[in-house]
Amino acid sequence: MPHAIILDDLQCRHDAFRAKYGAKFDDIKSCYNMAELLHHLLCCPGEVRFISLDHDLGDTTTGKTLYGTGMDAVRLLDVLPDRYLPLYINVHSHNYAKAEEMMYALRRAGFSPTNEYFTEE
Repeated sequence: MPHAIILDDLQCRHDAFRAKYGAKFDDIKSCYNMAELLHHLLCCPGEVRFISLDHDLGDTTTGKTLYGTGMDAVRLLDVLPDRYLPLYINVHSHNYAKAEEMMYALRRAGFSPTNEYFTEE
């Protein structure tokens, strides 16, 4: 079953992602930290078609303990075997400097990322 993953600490972005992409995927996995992202990638080899990454993972309003950054996710994607990799990667972080660093690192690793926002903030 092909699905998508969103990595973000803000629930409003998860909701906006589902509203925009929900009809395109059988399932959307919500990840709020690196542990959840790694879990979904490793448990679903070949099923992840699309992943969208935020950089700053640390919003205390969610009540969850959050670890890692979007750049850590980029580093993870760079070392995972191909069978675990998504077909498409998007960077939706509104931290423009870090988003550019993530895009550069993804390109350097051989990916062709997009930089599409789905919220107005």
